Order: sequence, then C-alpha cells, then structure tokens
Amino acid sequence: MIGEPSKASLYLGTVSHLKPSQVGYRIWRKLGGKTRLKPGYVPRPDAAKADVGRIPVLPELDFDAAFLGRFDVSAIMLDRVSLLHHEEPIDWTRSWHDDLATPLWRFNLHYCEYLLPLAKAFVDSGDVRYLEKGQQIIGSWIDSCPESKGGPAWDPYTISMRVVNWLAFLGEANRRQGLAEGFVRKVNESLAEQYVALANHLEKDLLANHLFENVKATVILSEYFKDGPTSDIASKLLERQTSEQILGDGLHCELSPMYHKVILEDLLRALSYASGNDRYDLGFYRKVLQRMLNVVFSLEGDGNRTPLFNDSGDNVSKSPSGLLACAEKCFGLVPEQSDRFPEGGMYVLRSNVEGRALKVVVKGGALPPKYAMGHMHNDCASLEAFLDGVPVVVNCGTFAYQDPRRSWFRGNSAHNVASVRSTEQSQCWGRHRVARHCETAVQLFREDRIVLKTADYKGNEVVRTICLEGDSLTIRDECKDERAPLASYVHVRPPVRCPNPDDFVASQADYAEDFGLLDKVTQLACFGTGKVAVRIRFGQPVEVSRVPQRNRK
Repeated sequence: MIGEPSKASLYLGTVSHLKPSQVGYRIWRKLGGKTRLKPGYVPRPDAAKADVGRIPVLPELDFDAAFLGRFDVSAIMLDRVSLLHHEEPIDWTRSWHDDLATPLWRFNLHYCEYLLPLAKAFVDSGDVRYLEKGQQIIGSWIDSCPESKGGPAWDPYTISMRVVNWLAFLGEANRRQGLAEGFVRKVNESLAEQYVALANHLEKDLLANHLFENVKATVILSEYFKDGPTSDIASKLLERQTSEQILGDGLHCELSPMYHKVILEDLLRALSYASGNDRYDLGFYRKVLQRMLNVVFSLEGDGNRTPLFNDSGDNVSKSPSGLLACAEKCFGLVPEQSDRFPEGGMYVLRSNVEGRALKVVVKGGALPPKYAMGHMHNDCASLEAFLDGVPVVVNCGTFAYQDPRRSWFRGNSAHNVASVRSTEQSQCWGRHRVARHCETAVQLFREDRIVLKTADYKGNEVVRTICLEGDSLTIRDECKDERAPLASYVHVRPPVRCPNPDDFVASQADYAEDFGLLDKVTQLACFGTGKVAVRIRFGQPVEVSRVPQRNRK
C-alpha cells in the first residue's frame, strides 16, 4: 500500500533505539550463548543450606483479596485452571508442554500463581487436600519439566516468577503445618537447578522489567540458599537496576501503572528476604519504596482500577491495598499524595462534583526509555477520569499480547487523544515494537488545568489544554497547522448523552479493563480543521458536547 512503511524501515527504526549491548546479547542468545550474572561466574547453591522456616511470609501480598479473587479454588482442585479469563482443563503430567491458549497464557501456567489460593484455603481450613494439591502440582512440574526439555518452563522470565510463588506457597503452608522432609528436599533441589539456569540466562537483551524480574529472583534465591558469593553480585545488580529503572519521582521507567505495581512487589519481596544482610543499603531502598508507594497511592488510592496507560490491566499485579499494607507492615512506610510526577509524565487534576470526588489522571511529558518501548501505547496527552473511584472517561486497555487486535489497542483511536491527518502518534508495530516515535512536553500544570504539546512521528504538532471548570472537563486541541484535519477521541462508559449527536461520530469500541476480558465503551470522535474542543459534564448521565470554536486572529 502506498504510504505504508516497509517492514525493513520499521525494523531499522526499532533497532536504532536499542543499546548496542542489547543487539549483541540478542544475537548471542539466539546462537545459544549464556548471559551470566557475571562473566565466568556460576552459582553453586547448597540445597542443604535452604530452610523453609526462613521464608518471609507476606500474607498482604500472597493472600491479597483482589489477587485471590482471580482464582476458583474448587476448579483448581478439579484440575481446571483459569488464567487471564480463559480456563483450560489441565493434565498435570503433560499440559506443561501442550499448546494451550496463547503464549502469554502458557507463561502464566508456569508462573504457578494459583498455588497461593490453595495455600490460603489450607491455612484457613486446615484441610490437607489443598496442601496435597499444591504439592502435586509442584511435584508434577519437577517430574515433567526437566531442563533438557526447555520451552516456556525454562524461560528466564517464567523461572523468575515461578520460584517466588513456590517459595511463598512453602512459607505459607509451613506456617500452618510442617512440610514433609522428602517433598521439601525435592523442591529445594529443583529450585537450586532453576537458580543456576536463571543466573546463566539473564535477559540482558530485553532489559527493563524482564531483567528486574531476573535480578529479583536471583536475590531471593541467593538469600534462600545462603549463597554469599552470589549475593555479593546480585545485591549490586539490584541497586544498579533500581537506580536505572525507578525514576526520581518514583514511577517505573516503562510508565505502565500495572508494571509499576509489579516492580514494587518485586522490591518488597526481595528486600524482605535480604533483611539483615548488610550488602543491601536499606536507607536507599526505603527512599525508593516511599516514592513508588506515593505513585500508587496518588494514582489509585481512591479508585478501584489500574489506570490504563501503556500496557496495563487490572488482573496482573497485586492490589494497591495489598502493596501499601505490606510496605507499612514490613518497612513502616506510609504513602503521601502528590498530583505531579514530571519525570514519569503523570499528573492528576482533582475536583468535587456535587459531593462526588472527580479525579482526572493525565499522561504526558515523558516517554519510556528508547531501548524499552515494547509496552508503549499511543496515549501521550491522554487522560482517564474517575468519579468516586469509578472510571468514567477511559482508555481502552491492552486485552492481549498475542491477538490480532493488538495493534488497535496500542493505537490512537483506542485512547483519548487527538490525531492529525489520521497519523498515529508513534509507529507501534508487532507485539512489542516501536520504530519512529512521538515527542511530548508539559507546558503548564496547575491544580485545575494542564497544557501539553505533542508531536507525532511525522512532526504534526498539537497543543492540548485540559481544564476543570465546575462540573465539567474541557479538552481543547489546536494544531500548529490550522488547515490540518484533526480528530479528537473520547471514550466514555455508559450511560452517556450527547445533546447534539451530529457533533460526533459515535460507535462502540472494544474495552479491556483486564487482560483477556473484552467489553464495550462508547467512542466519540469529534472532527475539525485546525482545532477541536470537547466538554464532558459529569452529571447523571455523563454529557459530552462539542465546544464552538472562535476563529484565530
């Protein structure tokens, strides 16, 4: 098609953002090379030094109510597992290697998060059938997934997630009843093997949250096995990655509220294991945790849904309440509210509408690091609005990574943004790739308004003003080129009313609060030349109208 970028140009644009080391490590890993913690170093864990009694028990995370609500314990007992809103019957002797659902679903099967609701049922009831089912699942994985088989079971990311969930299951179950020595020995031997495999295959080509997960798991296993030499290396890596990935205002560098919470949990767990180890500068980490907690509390503390910016969904991370409770119990930290996170490009406008709290979360002024744009969406200068914590004006979410709709969910029309000449903000392509990208800056921020400038990858500039006025929110978009065709998208959860339906092109758009769960929202597209303004009045129902424009002087 004329005007469509070639695949070669997209690849070149994407590769140009990467660090040279990423390119080298990607080629090396494809050739079967190892990417070790440290050149020439291999951990030598002694399973005899492991002690389940030393596992930090964190029920605020392990038994987080929102997390547990994703699982049906009775179904797991009948060998049916639901992950990301998709259920599969499981034969624990072979399903680990079956071509089930999607690659992301199969990864989640290997994470073994569903062990924790079994642990909760056992702790609460004392019924050993729940314990035995968890032990059966772990034992079947060990028997069915030798390292020689490879596949998702031995991907560094799945190892990083699984070992933490196995240890949490052991710790919680052991607190209720001592575990059989033979079972514990078998698990420890497998954990030692996974530990060595992970330390040999860090995801240095992907970096960002993948490498953080690897390092977190290495820290935890080095503490579990009392492996001092590896702890020396892992502690330095954790501090280095924390300094690189957590911005000065507390946001995780990939600018996804969901991944921010995942990384916050990682730090809480890793530091709980490392408590008392003077290799870890607790003063440094307390400051980092405080800033990260402030982000979660400010964006979600008075809401009931993860803000849907970049790749985000509500059924992946632990809940804000669980994370905040764990931080307070383990580290004595209490979050503070802020409405401005300039390094991470998150801003909050607040108001009161007839006794209801209105919160508008705006994203702009920052992009993920160029080497880690795989979870990026075209949502610069987008917003979400919440009334008493309930989302009213929304972005459309993520839904899935391996799905034909992936490109649409990342695109302009799935977000509350403006499009000039039907041009996407950035060239988001494939599952996790970005070639040429937009630029964004905040020009003004105060408690009732924010002004942002965004230039798409072709250079089309839009200045957006978002303003709270009484019970209304006004969004004004103005192009640098006053003759340019402009579209402004707004997505509203029903009910919604348009006093003049001719102001908009209305349709039903796909909407995914959770990964794997599809719903619909009302999409309103307002078209104009050079400038467009939309007013959202937060009544009952929500009312959306076009604001008449005065000609430029």
